[in-house]
Amino acid sequence: MRSKCIKILQMFDDDDRSTFGGEHWTFTEEDEEEEDIDFYVILSVPRDATTEEIHKAYKQRCLIFHPDKHLNLDVPDRKEADKIFAELQRAHKTLMDPCMRRIYDVMGVRGINLQGWQLVEYSSTAEDIRREYEFICRLRDHEIMLQIINPISSFFTKFSLIGCFQEVDRYGPELLGMRLGQSVDCALVGSHKIGLGGQTLFDERGIGNGNVQLWHKWAYSLGIQQEGRPGKGFYETTLTTSPEMAQISTKITLADTSPQSFFHRYSVTIEPMLTYSILDSSISPSINASLIAPLLPGWKATLHMAAQILLQIFNFRLPVSTTTRISMHGITPSLSYECQISKYSRIAFKLTLSYPSFLLLSSIRISTSVSSFEFCFVLCDNQEDVVRAFVKGIFIPLIAFNTARLIYRRMRRK
Repeated sequence: MRSKCIKILQMFDDDDRSTFGGEHWTFTEEDEEEEDIDFYVILSVPRDATTEEIHKAYKQRCLIFHPDKHLNLDVPDRKEADKIFAELQRAHKTLMDPCMRRIYDVMGVRGINLQGWQLVEYSSTAEDIRREYEFICRLRDHEIMLQIINPISSFFTKFSLIGCFQEVDRYGPELLGMRLGQSVDCALVGSHKIGLGGQTLFDERGIGNGNVQLWHKWAYSLGIQQEGRPGKGFYETTLTTSPEMAQISTKITLADTSPQSFFHRYSVTIEPMLTYSILDSSISPSINASLIAPLLPGWKATLHMAAQILLQIFNFRLPVSTTTRISMHGITPSLSYECQISKYSRIAFKLTLSYPSFLLLSSIRISTSVSSFEFCFVLCDNQEDVVRAFVKGIFIPLIAFNTARLIYRRMRRK
């Protein structure tokens, strides 16, 4: 630290001009790992200097170290001059700000490099600044830990409101089921990840069930395509266990990312599975395969097959967040809307109608970076009540959505 500042002063004091020949001041990786730089020494001002004195010293240094003064130098020397001038600017900006100067006097450069000092007031004492620094460090370590393990929790409940929309024999809402889930994953070497998750399920009778999952993910490139753009691949192995069965599956996804290729934005997914039933000690192999291909701008088609039986023919997704699924069991159009209600949370509403079963579903989902809460409502399951349930079922999610948005807006204002 001192060697940097002394060399800067030597360059300033030697006949008031820059000397970039011979032994001159440079930035190295070893310097970056040294102790904090003394901004007062860089500007050659005392620690109790006023803002006017600091600004005057900065102007004097700029007359020597400004990049425009060294245009005739070689490229390496000119880069060194730019780095020196950047340090001068950094020292001037820090010492001219009363709050940042107070933090620097207590914690040094490591203090001003830390994000989150908006909570510290100018009147804070040195002890308060140290305490706040330790708190911000713990908060940063916690955020880093969350990024590494990526914990995700989910809460899902399903209610039946069919009886509320019947003309006769009406009855109240019923709880059909509940699901709780939690998962974490951890990055390994390269693009490998391992994860552990679990789910707990409850039905309307209060009978519970659950499973545990262990998976391994690997993202890789498929080779060089046109214009040097590699195709993308994704590999995932999942082991699922529950009281009734144990299942192992491997999902392989291949995608072509080259814009010049005919198969641009095409993706193929193959997922073989092997299921072992604990009750009858039987093994059941199966395989899922799907092909996603772009049709028109904003339109995608999905061909999905499972165990050699065609289950889903087309899945159209439009730019307005609508989806229409055409399968052997009928047509299922859906409409979804999602918006941000705070800096770290979002709310979504979805309405789905299946034909010819006339199963009408609506759901509300509130999600954050690490958790999600979803409430699904069955509004109708017959043709006679579908119009009444459709009209009344739309307003229920809208009222809940506007109420939640109003509450979050007031919380943000506070």
